[in-house]
Amino acid sequence: MRPTSSPSCETRSWPAAPHGRRNSWIRRASVPALVLLVGLLLAPASPAEAYIGPGAGLGAIGAFIGLVGAVLLAIGVVVLWPIRRMIRKARAGNAAARQPARPEDT
Repeated sequence: MRPTSSPSCETRSWPAAPHGRRNSWIRRASVPALVLLVGLLLAPASPAEAYIGPGAGLGAIGAFIGLVGAVLLAIGVVVLWPIRRMIRKARAGNAAARQPARPEDT
């Protein structure tokens, strides 16, 4: 006997939107509206005439140098990891070849 499904489990099939996209007009209308909204919010802003001391500038420079250093270190580790592994395997192979053979117990 075939099980019956409840109405809450059924899936509905909505008519396809043109070009296979659903609600594409919303995306097209929201971009200009967002640009207009940002423009209206920034229009009345006046330039800030404030002094920023040297401590804030040095802090920003230090944060930038730390960020660049962290990215470079991460890239270096990813690049050097396989090379170090190959060197260790080669050294282990050479060490095994240099060990004298054990005499067999007779």
